[in-house]
Amino acid sequence: MFGTTPGKALLGLRIENPDGSLLSYKEGLDRTWGLIGAGMGYYIPIYNLVRLWNSYKLCSEKEVQPWDESISYTIKDTKWYRSIFYIGAHAAMLAVFVTIVFAKQLPPNRGDLTIAEFAENYNYYMKYFDIDYSNEYLDENGKWAKNYSDGIVYVEIGHAEKPEYHFTTENGYVTGVSFSIEIKNSEGVLSPYDTQMLLASLAFVGAQDEMKLYSKIPNKIEEQIKSRTFKDFHFKEAGITFTCDTEYYGYKDRSSQFLFSEENAPETYFSLNFIMSK
Repeated sequence: MFGTTPGKALLGLRIENPDGSLLSYKEGLDRTWGLIGAGMGYYIPIYNLVRLWNSYKLCSEKEVQPWDESISYTIKDTKWYRSIFYIGAHAAMLAVFVTIVFAKQLPPNRGDLTIAEFAENYNYYMKYFDIDYSNEYLDENGKWAKNYSDGIVYVEIGHAEKPEYHFTTENGYVTGVSFSIEIKNSEGVLSPYDTQMLLASLAFVGAQDEMKLYSKIPNKIEEQIKSRTFKDFHFKEAGITFTCDTEYYGYKDRSSQFLFSEENAPETYFSLNFIMSK
């Protein structure tokens, strides 16, 4: 339709019919489908590689590709700056892509949070990380609620009590979030609570002014939490203090990811208290 594309225009290239006229919409569509089929093998695994190899051989032998047999290329000039512009355009596209990726790490609600806004941030990160706790989510009161059934059966590995989040507020805004877990005489395997702590942390800290577009704060928090699975920790980030106190007996930490009950333990006990506060 236009005889070129943004990338070709930067290089001064145009695609035309041999008589110099522009390709019709149908001719352009036929060429595109020819490229996708003969050049890319319709992106079908293995066949795609075969077509790419055949295209490479034709190019090496300076032969015309099948989709270019009835058209001609013209080039306006070969100015040195065209390559610079082309590279710059790719760099700009990469910068935009990276910016979009980092922007998606920011939650929908910033600044002071109500409980409902905290819950929305929490659910946002659950979706972002593709985490699903038995098809449940946090409602506007910060309590677990069921989604409508999607027909999927969820299987959990290891025993884990779902944490009930508690909030401290000031003038209607959240100043602290906590949850406590206590499990007695449970045989088998206990799962860690790293993910629940991380989701709550990101939902809270992501709203703070210190959380900028390219911030490394989420990575720092994740490292602090996941490097101390089933261990105590205390650290401060973005003006928020994070504390976790863990106690257990009758279990062995054999893999750093799960606790296994000891075979002859007279009783087992596990407790975890997690607190975030401004």
